[in-house]
Amino acid sequence: MEEILQNELRLMGHDGCAVSPMRDRGGVLVARVRGGGRSWVMKYFRDEASRREIANYRLLSALGVPTIGVAGRRTARYCSRTST
Repeated sequence: MEEILQNELRLMGHDGCAVSPMRDRGGVLVARVRGGGRSWVMKYFRDEASRREIANYRLLSALGVPTIGVAGRRTARYCSRTST
C-alpha cells in the first residue's frame, strides 16, 4: 500500500513525504501524508467504480457548494498539482 501511495505522490511532485496508511477498504486507500511542513490526507482509488467520489466533489464544486481542498490530482491521462 505504501509503495503505491509513494509512487503517486512522486508523480504529483511530492517527493520525500512520510506516508502513514490509515485504511484500505472498498477500493480506496487512505493515508496521512507529511512533507514540506504540511500534513494532509491522501485518497487513492484503485478502480473506476471507487472514483465516483471524485465526480461527486466536482459536481458540488460546480454548484458552488464548499468542499474539501485538493492538493493534487492524477489520472493516467492527467497530472497536476494545485495549491490549497
